[in-house]
Amino acid sequence: MKLSPKAQELHDQVAPGGTASGTIKKLAKATGRDHALAMELWSTGKLDCRLLAVLLMDKKLLDQELVDRLSADMLEHPEAKLGKTRLMEWLMANQLLKSAAGKRMIASWEHSPVARLPARVHPGRSGEARLSLEAR
Repeated sequence: MKLSPKAQELHDQVAPGGTASGTIKKLAKATGRDHALAMELWSTGKLDCRLLAVLLMDKKLLDQELVDRLSADMLEHPEAKLGKTRLMEWLMANQLLKSAAGKRMIASWEHSPVARLPARVHPGRSGEARLSLEAR
């Protein structure tokens, strides 16, 4: 799939094999919310492009069908289990846990293959419980 010029520019800025999380976050902040661009970057299948995509997504446009598709993509992600886990953590922390609808979508995974990824709950900065997935 040929990327748009903006997607190609961002794709080229995330180094294959490891871009620092801070760099990805700075790129996302400079770019702003852009759901179409996020979906384009997600389609590359590259871990750092997908992490950037998660930060660019518009949570108002995330519905159960899309989250199920993203979940299936994560389960098939070619990177080791750690890459899958990192994608899931970023999607939950940056999108799904920020809305009641997103939390319901997470709950829908109870009987799905996503539930097989090890999870743990620990206190967040604000004292609220925070769910994260562990790579084992």
